Amino acid sequence: MAYTKKADTTVTVNVPGVSSAITEGLLYGLNSSGQAIPADNVTGPVPAVGLAVKGITAANASAGSPVALTDRGIVEFLTSEIAGGAFTAGATVFLGTSGGVTTTKPTTNGYLVQAIGTAISTTKAVIKVVPGFILAQTAGNSNVGI
Repeated sequence: MAYTKKADTTVTVNVPGVSSAITEGLLYGLNSSGQAIPADNVTGPVPAVGLAVKGITAANASAGSPVALTDRGIVEFLTSEIAGGAFTAGATVFLGTSGGVTTTKPTTNGYLVQAIGTAISTTKAVIKVVPGFILAQTAGNSNVGI
């Protein structure tokens, strides 16, 4: 489970519901019903709108359960949540799969390219989710700007 070391709770919003368990510190987007679902640069794809401020177990998750998301924070990720297993300080952090992150910019056609922060150690990153600034990788263009 990712661990949110510090989050700016002044920008926390309550999303109207969840569709499954929520893991604190992972990235979430919204489905067509407005429920929080894991953000993913491949499946869907589902752009990130924020980090989960507090986890919700599967047993407590129901269609009407509110979930608090924030758009910024200093987050310590488990190595299993980082594609490649570790960050390099100073590297740009991108949305990965299943709410996780990567420092490898996606180059596959149809994948989302959403820069969401900067690594400050091998497991920590300063995250600032900007949902409106997302690029889609297209065929023949491996140089999507970011």
